[in-house]
Amino acid sequence: MLESKLLVQILLSLAGLLGVIISIRLTKRVVRRFGRRHDFHERRFFYVNKITSILYTILFLLIISIIWGFDIEGLPIYFASFFGLVGVAFFATWSVLSNITASMIIFFSYQFRIADKIRILDGDNSVTGRVKDMNMFTVIIETQDGHVISYPNNLILQKPIQMIRE
Repeated sequence: MLESKLLVQILLSLAGLLGVIISIRLTKRVVRRFGRRHDFHERRFFYVNKITSILYTILFLLIISIIWGFDIEGLPIYFASFFGLVGVAFFATWSVLSNITASMIIFFSYQFRIADKIRILDGDNSVTGRVKDMNMFTVIIETQDGHVISYPNNLILQKPIQMIRE
């Protein structure tokens, strides 16, 4: 009886692992197809795939803990401690998380691409230049006079963007 339960847990764990691996690969394929259809730079695929892989890994760990019967008696204490730490960490790093979330929104909204010339309208602090790179935290813009400006993704979503056609 004990051996059959252990065998079922092992098989379910392997099935969960296989499901996560397949999900990660399918997501990468969908992101790549979406990005190529909209002519996105390859570097943007990397960041979106990294974020989704982390989310799938967290999901897999949750599934494994359920399969192997994580003791739920102390669960409220664990959750309180975990969410207390996460709350402090989120408060301390809200800017980082908002930039990562903004990078996902920018990727799927495809307002502008690498090599596009844009103007970020911000009153006296407006920025005009060519998009050189887009990563999880910033959009790198090179101005006409050769200066390189790193503009945070969360601010990009809050400001109007004007596309400059040449």
